[in-house]
Amino acid sequence: GKYITTAGISSAQLLLAYEAHPDHFTRGQLLFPQGVSTDAKLPDALTEVKFELDWMRKMQRKDGSTFHKVAGTKWPGFDVSPDTDRQDRYLFGNATSSSAMYGASLAIGARVYAPFDKSYAQTLKKDAVRVWSWLQKNPDPIYRWDDGQESGSGPYDKKTDLEERIWQPFGMEHDAHWLTSPAGGGETGGCCLSATLRDYARIGIFALRSGVLADGTQVLPGKFMADSTAPSPADPGYGYLWWLSGDGSYAAQGIFGQQIFIDPAAGLVIAAHSNALTAVGGEHPQHLDAVTALLRAAAR
Repeated sequence: GKYITTAGISSAQLLLAYEAHPDHFTRGQLLFPQGVSTDAKLPDALTEVKFELDWMRKMQRKDGSTFHKVAGTKWPGFDVSPDTDRQDRYLFGNATSSSAMYGASLAIGARVYAPFDKSYAQTLKKDAVRVWSWLQKNPDPIYRWDDGQESGSGPYDKKTDLEERIWQPFGMEHDAHWLTSPAGGGETGGCCLSATLRDYARIGIFALRSGVLADGTQVLPGKFMADSTAPSPADPGYGYLWWLSGDGSYAAQGIFGQQIFIDPAAGLVIAAHSNALTAVGGEHPQHLDAVTALLRAAAR
């Protein structure tokens, strides 16, 4: 079978790897099957990813979502090679999670392929926007549970789509972990989101851009960031989980010194991991404040 979930993830990972180290990817690195045409302008890895993106685009429905997979009705087993699996294959129902994965990989692809083929990049962006429009019209997770939908592969069992709908479209590179509450299992409000430093910075950039993705897609309502960084009635130094500095800058702050600091006037985001000796007090806050002030001065 062929699956949007695995295709989207593998394509996005290769595209992000290319963005991080384009000098590591050249022509002549891969051996393509006989008869496969390649673009002389593209590194081999991007030619391979383009082949996968083009297949995924065939799985996109008129409403903007994608079919979850194309597969037979039985799992053939690991001892059967793809070329010898001759059972009939069928399209399986759509899902918000796999559709969002697809859209995120297209959005990244639109950035990566733009220097090589602007027309193709625009096509990827257009299809990504169609996915996002469908997701906005369907805010609740969709996954088919009816009989037969898990045939042909192991069960995906997707009850939520937070990582695909929110995390991946931000262009995040790594998984994050959010502490859940024992009562009800909901995410803990106000704290306890663990992510890599670069992904913390991406959260800050997302806030700085008022909830607009790199491809121009508006994710948050237009006034949300302005409202969330306005002084609250109970505490003028606090907004919607943002600590406000009073000069237009604001920050998400952790008790052991970690922070995401945003200065809209300077277009500046400062992300910091930390493991201070004490939750409050000590010298660490003074050092962090000094570094933040120095970077703000340099940025202005």
